[in-house]
Amino acid sequence: MRFLARRRETLKYMALFTVFFLVISWPLDFIIFRPGKAYLLRDMVTVPDSTTSTGSFMMTVVLSQQATLPLLIRGWLSPSWDIYPRLEIMPQDVNREEYHELMLLSMQSSQKIATGLALRELGYAVPETGKGVLVHTVTPGSLALGLLQSGDILTALNGEVLA
Repeated sequence: MRFLARRRETLKYMALFTVFFLVISWPLDFIIFRPGKAYLLRDMVTVPDSTTSTGSFMMTVVLSQQATLPLLIRGWLSPSWDIYPRLEIMPQDVNREEYHELMLLSMQSSQKIATGLALRELGYAVPETGKGVLVHTVTPGSLALGLLQSGDILTALNGEVLA
C-alpha cells in the first residue's frame, strides 16, 4: 500500500512538471523584437583616404523570436523589447522559412542603403539608379495577390511617387 501511495505521489509530481514545462515553453501568437549585442565595426570597415576618425561605428543586432509565456512577461516589463501579434509581422499563409527569406532580402537591401548613405556622408558621389520599388514576392492570400506579381516595379503609391 505504501508503495502505491509513493508511486501515485511521484506520478503527480511528474504530471505537474510536464504541465509546467508545457505552459512555459508553448509558443504563443506573438513575435518579440529585442536588442542584441552591439559590435564595434572599426576593424571590419575601412574608409579609403580617411585621415581622421572620431566617435564609434557600431552595429546592434536585433533579435526576433516567437514568444513564450516567460518571454512575453519579460517583454511587457522591458522598455527596450517590442511585442507584436504574429499576424502583424508574418502573414498567416507565410511559413517560417519564407519569412526568414524575406527578412534576409530586407537585410541585404538595408545594407546597400546604409553603404550608400555612409559613402554620401563621407562626401562621395553615390548615384541613385532606382526608379521605384521592386516587388520580390506577393504573399499568398494577401490583398495584392492578382494585382501585383514578382518583378513588378511600383513607381507610385496612393498618388505619391516612390524613388
